[in-house]
Amino acid sequence: MDIDKLILGFAKENVGEILISDEMGNILYRNHCLDFREADWQRWLDHNLDGEDITESMEWEITDKEKEKKLRVHSSPVTDGDEHYVMHHVYDVSDDFGLIRELSAFSKERQQMARFQSELMERMSGNISDCLPVILRFMGVEETVLCVERGKTVESYHAVKGEKLPVRRLEEPGKQFDIPRGRHVRSIGKDRSDYFCYMNDVNMNGKRFALYLPGSVDTKEDNFPMHYNVIRLFIENTLLREEIIYESEHDQLTRIYNKGKYLSMMENFFPGCERIAIYNMDVNYLKRLNDSMGHEAGDRLLIKAAKSLMPLQNDHVAAFRMGGDEFMMIAWDLEENEADTLKEQWAESLAKLNSEDDGIECVIACGLVYGGPGHDLQAMLKEADEKMYADKVAIKTARGDDPDAR
Repeated sequence: MDIDKLILGFAKENVGEILISDEMGNILYRNHCLDFREADWQRWLDHNLDGEDITESMEWEITDKEKEKKLRVHSSPVTDGDEHYVMHHVYDVSDDFGLIRELSAFSKERQQMARFQSELMERMSGNISDCLPVILRFMGVEETVLCVERGKTVESYHAVKGEKLPVRRLEEPGKQFDIPRGRHVRSIGKDRSDYFCYMNDVNMNGKRFALYLPGSVDTKEDNFPMHYNVIRLFIENTLLREEIIYESEHDQLTRIYNKGKYLSMMENFFPGCERIAIYNMDVNYLKRLNDSMGHEAGDRLLIKAAKSLMPLQNDHVAAFRMGGDEFMMIAWDLEENEADTLKEQWAESLAKLNSEDDGIECVIACGLVYGGPGHDLQAMLKEADEKMYADKVAIKTARGDDPDAR
């Protein structure tokens, strides 16, 4: 067995390209293990080094973009008697190059994800719809629809690229939360175009939410996997924060705003309103009902009082339970005739509730005061209280009751 011959044969076939050149780089020998032309070699050599300058071992690289190849070359001067040559070992590192490229792409993706997370976190203190423009930009989609369960209704937020704010709508519960993840549907969004369900989940308090993307987007399960987890976490946390805020601002029994919310708006919002209407309200006969039928019946009376106010609440009307049997409704950015109409609408709402035969009549005294530009808010509050008390006396007198009876 010729061991040296076997080793040399193995090396020739497996080590890579072995070249011997003169000091000018002209190829004298090569084993043809790699696929490149000698003209290419000369061009690479001329670009990277001068053979006459090779006095010690050195490494250099060849990048062939057309063939998507990356080669590494180890060149060393060698001497055979009086002759001087250069020995070159050329080996393929394309796989390493591809790995580096993949790592670079992964690093870029991680940086984008970090920016995505950062932008969502910055909006965590805002409304749930604030995340939609970020989703549009980072996921590269033209539009998206977010549906959130709100009691007996569904709020949908439709965001379109280029539009400043998402369009918010209140909808009746339908199949918004019945579409499985990845399934297409044509009944979501204002133009009823093709969408697919990207997310359909429930937060820790049982509130459902769903996110829809255009149907043209790749619907594979691994699409945007990191985006999915970040968005889901944002929505869950925002819904939880909303619920915490809701509980802190609403009366536990009646579910309308509490006195804390009233004081906050009285300090930070109402003083800036140019036109405002104050409705000071007091529920009659609460003590008598508590004494005769029990506190559960008294609670039902207070709930009925709050229900008479709920249909009137909107972006310019807020209702508050101040404590006990005292309520307040405040409206802003309206004319005086609109303030009077609002009181009539409230009276109709209360009458409708009283028409239900539940054995509990809700009688409420109300004092309305309207203020235009330049009004004195504190003076208005005092006047509204006086008018409410006068209305209370008038109601009890008309019913043949003691005006001071509770």
